[in-house]
Amino acid sequence: MSQWNNLNSVVLEGVLNTKPVVKNNFCSFNIVNEIPTYNSEIKEYEYEKHIFEIHLVGYSKDLCFEYLNIGNVVRLKGILKNNKTVFIEANHIEFRDLNHNQKKILK
Repeated sequence: MSQWNNLNSVVLEGVLNTKPVVKNNFCSFNIVNEIPTYNSEIKEYEYEKHIFEIHLVGYSKDLCFEYLNIGNVVRLKGILKNNKTVFIEANHIEFRDLNHNQKKILK
């Protein structure tokens, strides 16, 4: 039996920049996430801006629609669904061979 469990977990934080809307049994809104990187040439931080479209279902859908407003900071923890294309800039990655005996870690 494999020691790997096909982990699917996402944590994302950002600022709400659209009003939450409930449609087709889910709540959708956008969040802006800005990642600081230090520019040594100008000796200042620059911010790389990312906008994510979020769709929530279940109880979290109702809570977000009722309480969230534009400008709120929100942190989400969940799983990826719907087989969409996802771009990930990984800061940690692990590999395993076909026999599940060897693990290589890159940092």
